Amino acid sequence: MTPRGSRRESRRRAALRKLIGRFAGADSWGESRRIVERHPELLSGTADEVLAEWIGAEDDPHTVRVLVYHRDLLRAVRRDGVDAAFAAVLTDGVPEGLRDAWRAAVEAREVVEAGGDGAARDRAFALLSALTGHPLFPEAPASGRATMTYVLGLAAMERFHVRADDATLDLSVTAFQACADATPEESPDRPDHLAALGNVLGIRYERRGAPGDLRAAVGAVAAAVRLLGPQADRRPIILHDLAVHLGMLYELDGDPDLLDEAIEASWRAVAADDTPTPHFLGNLANCLTTRYERSGALADLDNAVRTAEHGLAAALGTAERGFAPAEGTAERGLAAAEGSPEAAMARGTLGHVLQLHHARTRDRATLDRAVRLLRRAASDLPAESMYLPVCLGNLGIAHLTRFEGGAGWEALESAESAFTRALAACPPRSPQAAFLWNGLGLTLLARNPPERAAPGALDGAIRAFTEAVRNAPATGHVRPAVRANLALAHSRSYDAGGHWTDLAAGVASYRQACAEALDRQVEIALETSRLWAAWAATRASWPEAAQAYRIALEATHQIFRRQHTRTARETWLHTGKDLSAEAAHALINASAPQEAATALESGRARLLSESLTDPTRLHAHIGTLATRYEAASHRVHALEHGRFATAPSGGGA
Repeated sequence: MTPRGSRRESRRRAALRKLIGRFAGADSWGESRRIVERHPELLSGTADEVLAEWIGAEDDPHTVRVLVYHRDLLRAVRRDGVDAAFAAVLTDGVPEGLRDAWRAAVEAREVVEAGGDGAARDRAFALLSALTGHPLFPEAPASGRATMTYVLGLAAMERFHVRADDATLDLSVTAFQACADATPEESPDRPDHLAALGNVLGIRYERRGAPGDLRAAVGAVAAAVRLLGPQADRRPIILHDLAVHLGMLYELDGDPDLLDEAIEASWRAVAADDTPTPHFLGNLANCLTTRYERSGALADLDNAVRTAEHGLAAALGTAERGFAPAEGTAERGLAAAEGSPEAAMARGTLGHVLQLHHARTRDRATLDRAVRLLRRAASDLPAESMYLPVCLGNLGIAHLTRFEGGAGWEALESAESAFTRALAACPPRSPQAAFLWNGLGLTLLARNPPERAAPGALDGAIRAFTEAVRNAPATGHVRPAVRANLALAHSRSYDAGGHWTDLAAGVASYRQACAEALDRQVEIALETSRLWAAWAATRASWPEAAQAYRIALEATHQIFRRQHTRTARETWLHTGKDLSAEAAHALINASAPQEAATALESGRARLLSESLTDPTRLHAHIGTLATRYEAASHRVHALEHGRFATAPSGGGA
């Protein structure tokens, strides 16, 4: 064959392979049949050769199984004709008395996948429900039963998203569980079936808050990841699903290892994805933000901002492979993507991360941008979106921050409106309810500042915070902050009315909040213990103030040792300024002079140590030692946060 003929043959075989890919990846058997009827070249000997070469070179067992199945179907079409081959493929091995119902259910589902309306979805759902409940259904082949129960699970989830009907959600869980049970361990379809089961269990947990659902979800998705080969096409999305569920389990249990596992899984999903995926990047940003809230490590917060910026750029079609687009460019997206739910979620994620960044930098422009992003996200999300209550809650927090910065009562009204809307849209047993009740409590607290609060004026805020504590998981990372706010409300109510019940409840809540936060959210422990200490000092309750300052000093020590850049250490030094002197004053009054001296000297020692580790001075006088110091610092950070969290800053984490 001449070179020209060889090139022509190569192009022909490449075109055939692309066509085979369309045929094997068709959304329905009806579409598969139309492709065969329009392209008779699929029935050629060359097509059979191309398929054989593809199967021989493919590593993923799932892809191999799909290709072999479709090769056999094409051979059946050549042998028996289109009608007979497709009739056989629909009901292969199905009992005679079940075939009509089976075929009707498949055809009805294909109408839905081709764009059918609500009536078509209802008909398909009814036929699938009747089919899987038929007395002869257990006699069908296991692979066929797994497929049809899987399709029923999908149909039930579609119905749930339209109707928000808990009974339909339960049916979806039952269907996916039956599907997983009917799928052999060695089947290439088992990872997908386990992942589907895990995801629907996770949705039910988010709606009802039953811990057993979440733990089962993590187990199912983790099993799916273990079964997948390292190069499987579905691996990134299932890794992402695992990261989401591990993050929720951390919220429930408060185990830091779960959070590190979530970040590692999320990093692997991002790294394995060929194109920027907004959902993957958004979840990674949220996980990094959560770890920042736990440890106070500013590197995590900075990386979360970069990752969220990139996630929004990807959602709007303005991203390239790689991280850290220029600030603000993500908001100038393609018109077609502007109002999509995907873009709305990405805006909401970035807005939330920027809120936290503003808390450290106090840059007004950062807060204003966060409000714009969150407001736009809330307006673009559909009313039935499970993310809408979270987005509205973050918008409420942003408006509260504006109010605290002097924006006026309009900001407080906007905050209360956002939290009220969020609670109305949130299922009452959802784990998000604690966050939303807490935000409403903060709003009511801000309505009654200490100088204006009358006896009983804070009862509404106390009730809201009590609801938040009741809904917050006992071991979760949210609970310390919620309990701290309840303590603050009781302390202000005591200052206004002088009731001993508020005093006792306030002291108990502060003590519990600090104890919980020191293990889970050290920044909250620092802020809460200082508030508690200041309140105790105004009442001249010096032993109580000393107890609070001891916690504050321990929290400061924990936070400072986790910072690995000079800028981060300087930020926390500024935040903790005067703490040692305040603690020493309280300790002296509590008859602990030796402890007071130690507290005062430790603060001075930290300042001196920071001066001595100035990189400029180190490089000028002991350059080799300075280089080793910096390398060791980065190594400590790597060991503390896992290898996937040590990617270069240009990599998004």
